[in-house]
Amino acid sequence: MTPFRDLPIRRKVTLLLALTSALVVLLTAAAFMTYEWVTFRRATLGDLTTLARIIADNSTAAMQFGDFEEATSLVSTLRAETSIRAAVLYDTSGQRVASYGSSPLAPAAAPAIPPDGHVIRGSRLVVFEPVAHGDRPLGTLVLVYSLEALQRRFVLYGGMVVLILVTSSLAAFILSSRFQARITVPIQALAETAHSITSRRDYSVRATRYGRDELGALTDAFNEMLAEIQEREERLTASEERLRAALSAANMGTWRYDPARRESLVDGNFRRIFNLPAGSDPIPASEMIAQLHPDDRLPVRNALQRALQSPDAQYFLEYRLLTPEGTLRWVRDRGRVVRRPDGAADYVTGALVDISDIKHAQEQVHRLNLDLERRVAERTSELEQTNRELEAFTYSVSHDLRGPLRHISGYAEMIRDDEPAIGADSKRHLGRIVHAAEKLTRLLDSLLNLSRVGRRQLVLQTTKLDELVDAAQREQEHELKDRKIVWERQPLPTVACDPALMALVWSNLLSNAAKYTRPRDVARITIGTADTSAGMAVLVRDNGVGFDPRFKHKLFNVFERLHTASEFEGTGVGLATVERIIRKHGGRIWAESEPGQGATFFFTLPGME
Repeated sequence: MTPFRDLPIRRKVTLLLALTSALVVLLTAAAFMTYEWVTFRRATLGDLTTLARIIADNSTAAMQFGDFEEATSLVSTLRAETSIRAAVLYDTSGQRVASYGSSPLAPAAAPAIPPDGHVIRGSRLVVFEPVAHGDRPLGTLVLVYSLEALQRRFVLYGGMVVLILVTSSLAAFILSSRFQARITVPIQALAETAHSITSRRDYSVRATRYGRDELGALTDAFNEMLAEIQEREERLTASEERLRAALSAANMGTWRYDPARRESLVDGNFRRIFNLPAGSDPIPASEMIAQLHPDDRLPVRNALQRALQSPDAQYFLEYRLLTPEGTLRWVRDRGRVVRRPDGAADYVTGALVDISDIKHAQEQVHRLNLDLERRVAERTSELEQTNRELEAFTYSVSHDLRGPLRHISGYAEMIRDDEPAIGADSKRHLGRIVHAAEKLTRLLDSLLNLSRVGRRQLVLQTTKLDELVDAAQREQEHELKDRKIVWERQPLPTVACDPALMALVWSNLLSNAAKYTRPRDVARITIGTADTSAGMAVLVRDNGVGFDPRFKHKLFNVFERLHTASEFEGTGVGLATVERIIRKHGGRIWAESEPGQGATFFFTLPGME
């Protein structure tokens, strides 16, 4: 074989042109394919890590409270990302709690998180993200991303490179001897274009096409590759813009801290929140610490130091910033340490969000609650004082009027019975005076009972309600001796109550039932218990005249009567006294009725089962 130095110059030029063309094509293709692989992998890993962190953070509440439906819903939002073949959420015990899609590379139990937080297995990129609340781990999120599209693209690129290489080499050998200049110029222009792109990373540049030969096809293929790379770059840029817009809308800034250099790279939102000048230069840690409230500087340093020293520690805390105007701004800061394979901390990355509005709202609510509690306490004290004064006044008036009324009634009876000279009309008038005095005496007795209920302290004793009912029935025997009444009784419970006050309850309820069954030939009064929505209740049911349920809200008000005095006598105080006694015991009383269908009174007491 003839040595190269002995070959004719034409063949040398031909060989040099062919070799140069092949080398340019190979180097260009290798550079672009290497850059495409590195760029795609880095961008994909960054997007997946950010997406995993967002899903993990949003899943914290669902994992903490065991809301697996919410966790499944969050994981299912990844359906829009067709390249994500599987997403699995594990709890701390390694069990699956939520999943989307399926993949043989998604483990059945929670795997150990690799140091870099991801692994590449065949045609799958698997990303691991811990789910934690503060320092407490809640589980692990695993995303399985398919790299098949990238592999197919590189196979296509490889085929195109081989095709272009073969074509360009053949054309160079055939045409170099005649068209060396035409071959040299396009190759040189292609090389210059490739150099310009690799040096400036400007993928909008296109190589000039000088003809329709193989070099023209090579130039077209080269330009197509540039167009595809440019399109990918634009999509990545648009994705970054959307991410920045979302962070800005959420008032959130991102940061990356280098512990070796003690400086941070931050985005524009972070600079705005921290009142830092615009730019892209790293920020020294001392400059950032200077923006913090003096009381929060040491806690921030300690939290960051703990995160750097402990592999399991998470950086999370809330602290205050001092603005140039002297006002406070609250932020919530969260980050995680990225470690090298040897376990040493490489850098810390995270995000912070401005929560000043939330804190101010919480402080306002706290102040309003304190003011409301103060006003309620003052109003309660005023009402208690008013009630005490009203009860004292009622007691005093009722007690002091009883003596004059007895005198009026007594003297009227003496005149009516002992003076034969007075006429029949005068005796009738005196009888009305006596009747009115007796009615007023009963009203005063009722008011005295009502005032005593308010003033009396409860003396709780274990009491059989059946015994109180027996005593109340005996009280009614004299007045009911000429009536036919059927008593239907069921066993009543034993409760802790004030026997004297509870006896007054039964006296009023049975007297009330007897009074309103007077029009019936045979009165039926039932005493027993019933299960209600309020729990077990004691009931008193009668077959009397009943009342209109529209006015039952007036039933337990003082001096409120649902029947006229000409129909049924009464003071309008008895049921009010009953309600106050039941309420004083911590129970509840209510009534149900229909006109002409009788009435049923229910009441409950604490501890009644």
